[in-house]
Amino acid sequence: MRVKILEDLLMKAVDFGLKLGAEHVELKAEETSKTLITTKDGKVEVVREGFEVGVNIRVLVKGAWGCVSTLKTNQQYLLKAIEDAYKLAQSSSKKIKEKVKLAEVKACKDKSLIKPSKDPRDIPVNQK
Repeated sequence: MRVKILEDLLMKAVDFGLKLGAEHVELKAEETSKTLITTKDGKVEVVREGFEVGVNIRVLVKGAWGCVSTLKTNQQYLLKAIEDAYKLAQSSSKKIKEKVKLAEVKACKDKSLIKPSKDPRDIPVNQK
């Protein structure tokens, strides 16, 4: 998924969570490249390569966290996931004794890239 499109979707999801009444909304997106190799009796049956994008969501409501993760990153599913996290936090807030309070700090945006010494995508499948 293109980074700018995903960023726009995440910002809309944050705004939606705040409009629901959340005190804090946090989304972390991750793109993963993977190779799946299935073997049976020592023989390779399936080799599949691809990318996966997922989002982890944390919402703070009335001093309680609600957390949800999703691999579906279109607007409809992200907003539903925000709503689910909100409902979890709201429900939890009725049962917890000690409420979470966050310090007032400026929000930040971060991007981290893991660079292994040898890129696993460059290793032939027969060597994996």
